[in-house]
Amino acid sequence: MSILENKKKFLSQGYFIVRNLLSKEEISKFSKEIDRLYNLEYKKNIKVRMGIHPYEKFWSVIINEKLINSLGQIFDKKFHFLYQAGILQTIEGKEYLHHRDNPCRKFGVGPDWEDNSNYKIARVGIYLQNYEETKFHLNLIPYSHKKKYSIREFFRFFHKKTRYLNKFRKLRNILPKFFGTSIKTNPGDCIIFDPRVYHSPSPHLGKRQAIFLSYGEDNRHSDNYVTYFTKLRSGTEYSEIGENFFQFLKNNDLYKPLNEEITNIPGAFTREREREKNK
Repeated sequence: MSILENKKKFLSQGYFIVRNLLSKEEISKFSKEIDRLYNLEYKKNIKVRMGIHPYEKFWSVIINEKLINSLGQIFDKKFHFLYQAGILQTIEGKEYLHHRDNPCRKFGVGPDWEDNSNYKIARVGIYLQNYEETKFHLNLIPYSHKKKYSIREFFRFFHKKTRYLNKFRKLRNILPKFFGTSIKTNPGDCIIFDPRVYHSPSPHLGKRQAIFLSYGEDNRHSDNYVTYFTKLRSGTEYSEIGENFFQFLKNNDLYKPLNEEITNIPGAFTREREREKNK
């Protein structure tokens, strides 16, 4: 796709694809390091190690030239690394689980849905497994960062409400074929998407490995995003990120400081808020 086509697809449908982002050498290096981190015991289905700052061997992917150039195609202004990141591994995935990655998960509620033209944040998924071996794909619901009411939204609602009922598993695993778009990935492929887009990993065979990163333009949406994932929600604590990682970002012109003035984000999803709602 051309630069204009990538930007148009990202803004309208909420995602675009970058094939072969990584070299064979990088794929092998990152995959072996993930194996080492997870110890690859089959019975341990640990899903994700939050943050990338503790794992210096992965820092180079943050400044991957092809990735930075691809992000430059969709951003209009200077952009930064937003700290929400993860190194993922799953074994034998069983079902879909659609979700959003932004702070304000409910469509239309909260600042994530205001001033839409300036919501310039990109979630990056880099995949290391082979489709023919694993049958893994990422299922996204195009336009779900812009539209609420549709047959796709209804199917996703049903999917969410029956997620813990195993008797519906077969039906749940069929529905995404109708309400979502499935993107098959091979080692080194990258999907760049708006974090407000509904998406889900697919069921898969064997081992799935991926690296997730986040970037955004310097605006209030990025300020909220950083605050949410490093202060309001546990997983990547800003206070625990070392100065050497900050310096790495500064050296590569990707550093963004925490906005200390933000203490709350109206409408943001938290476990506590979800528990209160379900009482």
